[in-house]
Amino acid sequence: MPEQNKGIIASILCSLLFALIPAYVQLQPAMEPSLIGGGDSHWLAVQRVFWSTLLFFVLLLVTKRMPLLLTALIDWKMWPRYCLSALLVAPQYWLFVWAPANDETLNLALGYFTLPIVMVLIGRFVYKESLSRLQKTACLFALLGTLWAYALSSGVSWVVLVVALGYPLYFINRKAIPLAADVGLAVDHIILLPFAIGAMFFLYPADYFLHLPISTYIYYIGLAVVAVSPMLLYLYAYSKLTVSLFGLLGYVEPSFIFIVGLLIGDTIAPREMPTYLFIILALAALVFDGYKRMKSSRGLTK
Repeated sequence: MPEQNKGIIASILCSLLFALIPAYVQLQPAMEPSLIGGGDSHWLAVQRVFWSTLLFFVLLLVTKRMPLLLTALIDWKMWPRYCLSALLVAPQYWLFVWAPANDETLNLALGYFTLPIVMVLIGRFVYKESLSRLQKTACLFALLGTLWAYALSSGVSWVVLVVALGYPLYFINRKAIPLAADVGLAVDHIILLPFAIGAMFFLYPADYFLHLPISTYIYYIGLAVVAVSPMLLYLYAYSKLTVSLFGLLGYVEPSFIFIVGLLIGDTIAPREMPTYLFIILALAALVFDGYKRMKSSRGLTK
């Protein structure tokens, strides 16, 4: 199977799994009042980092890739890059669980609608990538859908900017780090782990974490699985695709989130429909482009 096809499949699976996170967050166990206002939403982000780090250790031990992690950690010359990577991805982890609990879901969605356009621009002007005619058509539809979404909003929130600009900076930095996706993400989490543990004691009394019900611990382990799996696929897809195509495939995720939202009881206002119709047209153009490329490659191999 061509490497690009592997990347496309990984990207689609990643988008499907990412779309499940908001539904999973809705199942969060009841929490006691935090020591600070709104601390329960921060707590969930902290648990995501804590349990994901443990999961990475287990995965690397089982797959016998722990030596790769140790080799990466003792490469002190790369630590500035590692720290920058962790600094850039940390707000994304936090926002994804904080925003829905603080009435920022629309701005979070706008950020994810804007992100693919930014990635396409980076691919075109930073990495000098070219787009096919159908990919340009997909960009146009996607841009129209994003502009319609902005027209419905009350302005550009800081949440939009963190998502739309933060992730591209993270991906640009990742290109300079020669690590596999699992090892690179493990390094990110190891750097964030001390801050997560410190936040746990800041948000709740010191013994709170040790006296939670077993079902709550199981929920947090599930959160780690739901969070880590799409991130691994995300970075794998990024390594196999052009930045522009990787960016355009980012519109699969909000489409899945839209479908999951309908399944869990959310409704969509008629004025919001054009956004999703434009995104569906953009995805249709990408599918047709992929079909033409596949047909062309098969013709060359005959």
